Amino acid sequence: MSPTPASQPVAIVTGASRGIGAGVVDAFRAAGYAVVGTARSMPSSDDPDFLTVDGDLAQAQTAQRVVEQTLDRFGRIDTLVNMAGIFVSKPFTDHTVEDYAMAMWRVVATLRATATLCCTRRDATWHAARHP
Repeated sequence: MSPTPASQPVAIVTGASRGIGAGVVDAFRAAGYAVVGTARSMPSSDDPDFLTVDGDLAQAQTAQRVVEQTLDRFGRIDTLVNMAGIFVSKPFTDHTVEDYAMAMWRVVATLRATATLCCTRRDATWHAARHP
């Protein structure tokens, strides 16, 4: 665990590689947080206050790894922001109803549900053990 000052809050941001998630990471970092950013394709960082973890959060073990690496590196979690989503890479006018249905099913049924459940459950377990 690196020496994170007791006053420095720590945030995990899922879906942190681009778009709104990347903006949320930037805002937390500008506010003085140590940040853990995670996404399927997350570039590495040499900044000691910014840990990146790549992986598919639709897989429960990825969410577990994100939380464990956060605790190993910073020793705490203060904020969890679930921004993970998916992007169908073709022009909007080429989308079919089936494309939309599959994308929504993946977001709602797997990615959002699994990532939110697993990250939040592990984070809540850690907090409950420290604040009975």
